[in-house]
Amino acid sequence: MDASQIDAEWVRSLDTAVAGLMNAIQRAIARYQADSLRSPRVASKWQSPEPWQMRVLPNLERDYQNLQRSAAAFRSGSMKSLTLSAAGFIGLAKDMAFDTSWMSDADRTDIGNAIEQVVRSADRIHRHGYRVLQRQANS
Repeated sequence: MDASQIDAEWVRSLDTAVAGLMNAIQRAIARYQADSLRSPRVASKWQSPEPWQMRVLPNLERDYQNLQRSAAAFRSGSMKSLTLSAAGFIGLAKDMAFDTSWMSDADRTDIGNAIEQVVRSADRIHRHGYRVLQRQANS
């Protein structure tokens, strides 16, 4: 398959966006934990960083590793794996529908912006890759 149909900069942009999202979540968790040491908070499990630590970050890390493998395949000339990997990031906001009340407003904004960047980058790759793969399948 012709990987030249997807701009390598798009791949770098998605990689950077996913790494940035994971960093933003880790910063929010670290701030929450530092603030909790100064003024302890009582929150239910779902109104704390725990779901973000136990579910969101591990899932993102797994998807990020898959993206890196797909990017390597893309550099070797294959577009299919990257197209499918990008598709997994498009619905990211729904996968992260956990309570954010424990976050500061600034952290919520940073994470929201990071999610938008990931989805925008992934969507561009997926839409383009899907069209190319569909044309190849029909020829």
